[in-house]
Amino acid sequence: PGPPHYRVRAGLHFETVTAAKVRGIPQDSKDHVLELLTVHAIELEGRALITLSFCGGGDIRLEAELIEAGLDDLGEPWETASRPRHE
Repeated sequence: PGPPHYRVRAGLHFETVTAAKVRGIPQDSKDHVLELLTVHAIELEGRALITLSFCGGGDIRLEAELIEAGLDDLGEPWETASRPRHE
């Protein structure tokens, strides 16, 4: 059947954020899991504009002094039969 696939939960954080806007993401549920698809960043007039796009169509737009970020695994990987496919 092919090689196994693994998933792991991860946390992404940004420093020096001065503003954030959320669109299409429920904010009343503490249990809602976001599946990050892309991170897009540009510099505009001496600041960084960062857009996080998620599965399901929601996004978060951050404005920051500069791009300073970290990504950490949260827990152990687990085996899964499915592998995501995105355009």
